[in-house]
Amino acid sequence: MNRLSNGILHFANMAVCSGLLVSTYDVIPEVTNQTKNVCSAVAYKDEDSGSGPRIIGFVSCDGGGDRTCCNDTALVDSGYANFPMFVFLNTEVNRLVSIRKAAIELFASIFDQLSVLKDQIDINRPLIITGRSLGGSVASLFTLWLLDTIYLKTSKTPLCLTFGSPLLGDNALQKAISERPTWISCFLHVISNQDPVPRSLAKGHMPFGATLFISESGCACFEDPQSILELIEATSLGMLEQSHFIDYGSMLKKLKYNAIRQGNIEEADPCDISDPVQCGITLQLLAIGAIKPENSDTSPLIPKIRRNIERFQKGKKNNSDQTKKLNEVKVYMACMGWYKKQSKNQGGYYDCYKTAESKSKDEGQTKEDLVIYQKKLNQYWKKMVKDVDRMPKREGAISIRPRVLYAGTNYRRLVEPLDIAVYYRQGNKDYINKGRSQHYKLLEEWEKGSSKPAERHKVSSTTEDSCFWAHVEEALIACRNLTEENDSSTEDKESWNQSLLGFEACVMGLIRMHTLSPETFLEGSSFMKWWKDYKRLRGIGYKSDLTGFMNNEKVQNDLLVLDEYKVLS
Repeated sequence: MNRLSNGILHFANMAVCSGLLVSTYDVIPEVTNQTKNVCSAVAYKDEDSGSGPRIIGFVSCDGGGDRTCCNDTALVDSGYANFPMFVFLNTEVNRLVSIRKAAIELFASIFDQLSVLKDQIDINRPLIITGRSLGGSVASLFTLWLLDTIYLKTSKTPLCLTFGSPLLGDNALQKAISERPTWISCFLHVISNQDPVPRSLAKGHMPFGATLFISESGCACFEDPQSILELIEATSLGMLEQSHFIDYGSMLKKLKYNAIRQGNIEEADPCDISDPVQCGITLQLLAIGAIKPENSDTSPLIPKIRRNIERFQKGKKNNSDQTKKLNEVKVYMACMGWYKKQSKNQGGYYDCYKTAESKSKDEGQTKEDLVIYQKKLNQYWKKMVKDVDRMPKREGAISIRPRVLYAGTNYRRLVEPLDIAVYYRQGNKDYINKGRSQHYKLLEEWEKGSSKPAERHKVSSTTEDSCFWAHVEEALIACRNLTEENDSSTEDKESWNQSLLGFEACVMGLIRMHTLSPETFLEGSSFMKWWKDYKRLRGIGYKSDLTGFMNNEKVQNDLLVLDEYKVLS
């Protein structure tokens, strides 16, 4: 927390001293007399010097001090009927994401031009999108649109810098954007303590991204949305009646000059150094005029901001911990892989677990160990999938990062067979429709929808279809039903027969694609038990592609030798 307070304070000074804010602000086009008189007008300027970053700046009619448009605090759903462009922000948790109506309508008014502009953007070059007042809101919407389209499948992202922009949407919007770490880090909003526009917000508005507060005497940066709300209120008191133009460029230049001259050291500010956290917060609030030096020890705003930041950082730590745990769970995956190797002499990985056979401690991983690993892995991935599924997404888009998806696919193929084994060991039927966990379904759906599915150049040590053993179990049940004397109807028997033919074709397809684990053919496996039952059921004269393959022992042995070679490698 101490490092956080000091880090953010230094970031504010670094941002001001870098000159990036000044050069970006200078790109924003000036408001003409024509745009001042038309409340729906929005203009943009595209500056592409060829050497530095490309900068696209937006301005609206209120940029010259006319606050009529900004005072329109109406919110509409992200699927706004007149312009349902931002429905991708809705999530399973936040189904009603709301956005400032005036901002959406301004964006819609130049959408055709922005569509052409979007097609001209090179994602390999740095891009800054900026705007002042409602133009800043349009800049934020444009950035979100780009993130959901051309930047969807790349780690490179644009930077959005706004100046004096009113808050864009509600709490659901803030959560929807914050759930995407790569999205939330794209936004930096600059607010002057002399600017009344950011304070013109309706009940329920919530900021997102980082906010840099500036005043004549200093600057401070905050990420916590609740603290930003508190400071917008605290630094804007008495400013609502002002309508003069706020020259952010001049303010930033002055702050840069003062920061460099003073060396960013505020030795004269009253601060209790025995509490570094409180000292850091106090210095920031003094710098932007949120508190006065005479009440810096008693201001209720300081403990309030401190509590907000601590809660915010705790949430960020929890999200970060989930990513770090991905490396930890790989250890459990490695242990399960070792158990899989040990189980080859007991009918294979699936059947060794299903029959609950256990090895001694001297031989390596035991069944009891595997149950623990299975539980920990399921706990991690169920939460991971739930968190990813809550993120903003549009149809056809995948919210999960490729590295995480790859790990999830390996987990699904290695662990789901064990869940299937437990399910059928308990006497259940129809795992796929009645017993399969939703997190497995989503992982499989995302893997199939990935633009870069895992390439398979050799026979895999795990079957690509993680539900393969459920199909085997259903085939065993169908064989038993057709063999046993019972009162089953003709329709039921025909259904079982068709399911067996379908399973036979499925197995042959997996064999041809080299996506079936060679351990499937180990003596004593459930698959080989099914094959014996199936041969008896069909009779000696039955011929098919699968019977031809199964009768060729050399081909099966070659598969097993290749599997052994891969394990040893």
